[in-house]
Amino acid sequence: MNTWYNIYMETTIGIMGQKIRQLRLDDRLTLEEAAERAGCTPGFLSQVERNQAVPSISMLYSIAQALGVKVTHFFPRMTSGPKVVRADAREVFRFEGSFMVYSLLSTSFPDRKLGMVHRSLK
Repeated sequence: MNTWYNIYMETTIGIMGQKIRQLRLDDRLTLEEAAERAGCTPGFLSQVERNQAVPSISMLYSIAQALGVKVTHFFPRMTSGPKVVRADAREVFRFEGSFMVYSLLSTSFPDRKLGMVHRSLK
């Protein structure tokens, strides 16, 4: 069944791998160099780029740092709407195989330096 959650996650993960690969290539880094900077194996990073593996939030943060971007760079941005999101209207996402559930507490704006995410165990 294709729920909004499945569509959101498939889109986000697909875009995430593409963005990571493009940033790495733009920086002219090999898989080995980027993986060393991020603290993972080249094989794992390759799987992430090809959407065959999903990094944990902490690993995604390390990859973002290694590539010189914010972790929010890998998620779709909301450009209009309210700045604060009510609990019953939050976007909720979970990585496959994880017991952690993440929900965005505020909308994302390009000029923001901080985005709030609520993490809970389900």
